[in-house]
Amino acid sequence: QGTALAEHVYSCQELADKMSCSVRKLDERQMRVQHVLALVEDIINLKTCAEGVERALEEGDLPDATSYVRQFHSIEGAAAKASDHYDFMVSSEARLKETVMRKVQLAVSRSNLEDVFKFCPLLGPLGLAEEGAKIYESFAERLLKEGLDPLASEAGKVQAVQLLPKIYNVAAGFLQHHLPLVAHGFKQVNADISLIRLVQRECEDAAIPVIKGFIKVRGLKGKCRIVANASPRGGREEGEEEEGGTRR
Repeated sequence: QGTALAEHVYSCQELADKMSCSVRKLDERQMRVQHVLALVEDIINLKTCAEGVERALEEGDLPDATSYVRQFHSIEGAAAKASDHYDFMVSSEARLKETVMRKVQLAVSRSNLEDVFKFCPLLGPLGLAEEGAKIYESFAERLLKEGLDPLASEAGKVQAVQLLPKIYNVAAGFLQHHLPLVAHGFKQVNADISLIRLVQRECEDAAIPVIKGFIKVRGLKGKCRIVANASPRGGREEGEEEEGGTRR
């Protein structure tokens, strides 16, 4: 009976091992089937992308065309290259990049803020964040100077207490208007940090001459020296110097 029981247990163990092996093979086959189905779905999606980007480009709807290109890049490389529409999507993307960059440059040259805000956010998703950020920073510097230079010309005509708030308000308003666009459209290259530094630099360049002029007109340097000399600390220091001089 013991031998028979051992043989029965051994037989059950073999059966369990075979079933376990069969289940693993089924799992592997299921995973391969799911992967194939995903590739097929990607190929179908790529066809949809190709049709969509072609229609969007013909209609001049660049934001919609950009969304199809982003979807194209989310498709697995093997599936994309297996599709008959892969080469078409690559050429369409190149055409879209050229069109968007041309639109941005034209908008910047004409200071057309509406078009700048419309097309600049498309540069990042198209892989043009670095080039776009440089163009936008140059445009922003020119635009900010146009707002600050008239205020700089008022130095000496308008009191500093009135002029400085105007300068800071222009800088703050500029950041409030432009920073969201830069942070969203060029986040890949941290263009928002560059914009803040630019605004800080231009604001300082406009404000410092006003402050220096105020100090000169009011004679604040001389008054500060008088106050310093009249202060108890200043008197002690002078007394110590005189006493030291006597000892010497």
